[in-house]
Amino acid sequence: MLTTTLSSKNQVTLPKFFLQMLGLSGGDRLLIEIEENQINLKPAKKSIIDLLAKSIKVAKSKKGVSFEKALAHTKKTVARQLATP
Repeated sequence: MLTTTLSSKNQVTLPKFFLQMLGLSGGDRLLIEIEENQINLKPAKKSIIDLLAKSIKVAKSKKGVSFEKALAHTKKTVARQLATP
């Protein structure tokens, strides 16, 4: 068992070893529950959106484009790729 200190901002630093064991990194969400005078932290399940968010690369020229325009562009691009032998 390890100890950590509660900061003046009520923050706790978790040992890197524990985070690696659970596959967690900065920005991941945790569930907090109190059970029998204990604070339990559990990794929150990631949605498919969270899992894919970092894997999608967007060209600078396309950032800020509405979803509808991006979808229309994607449909056209895929249609062209499918039509090309």
